[in-house]
Amino acid sequence: MKPVVASVVIDRPPEDVFAYLDTLRKRPEFTNHYLVDWSFSGPQRGVGAKARTRVHTSASNRDWVDVEVMEAKTPERIVEHATGARGKRLTVTTYALQPAEGGSTRVELETWDEKAPRTERVMHPVQRPWLRRVSTRALRRLKENLERSDPVEGSG
Repeated sequence: MKPVVASVVIDRPPEDVFAYLDTLRKRPEFTNHYLVDWSFSGPQRGVGAKARTRVHTSASNRDWVDVEVMEAKTPERIVEHATGARGKRLTVTTYALQPAEGGSTRVELETWDEKAPRTERVMHPVQRPWLRRVSTRALRRLKENLERSDPVEGSG
């Protein structure tokens, strides 16, 4: 699948945004409109942090996804691998952070399937608009969360 990209500018410095995103346990706070039933293991932050979740759609309600942080480069980039479809799908998600005007941060979220079952590959043209919508909404919610509170408050 071609990458799906969404972005947002958050009125916080990159270090604050990174600290929030680096805590995998915070993902439900801005993704629970499409990812549900989270559980966590491994370290609280950084490489090796793991989660298990479900994509909440009528077509994939039973598909559990295992997420692992593979790279965390402060304060620039976080890369996650998500394995689903009983190991037949590998989705890569990258959060890229760049300083923006006035001390804010541009966050770019890029998601693509590195491998997918043949039955899913034919659905990619339909899935891309949905994934762009839920990713854009997640980034808007991330922005709201970070701009209204201390981004590392309650971490862990």
